[in-house]
Amino acid sequence: MTLDELRQEIDETDNRLLELLAERGHRVRVAWALKAASGEKRLDVGREAEIILRLRARRSTRPGPGGRGAHLARDPAGAGTLVRHASAELC
Repeated sequence: MTLDELRQEIDETDNRLLELLAERGHRVRVAWALKAASGEKRLDVGREAEIILRLRARRSTRPGPGGRGAHLARDPAGAGTLVRHASAELC
């Protein structure tokens, strides 16, 4: 595999991630509408905590040097950057 081919795969992965984040954002807006219709508050601290704990548990089981997702911290132009830019685009 060449560097150009690898970069193309990374670009394709980025595009899929953006699509998934947009899909998630849509579902959150639908959930907010359902909550508004039933008089519930938008923010559910318990649900937010569940999501964070679930994602942290999943990250801690992923392989990587140093364990507990240590490889993610060394991702200089990776997931964190993509999520920040995607959040700005989707909000």
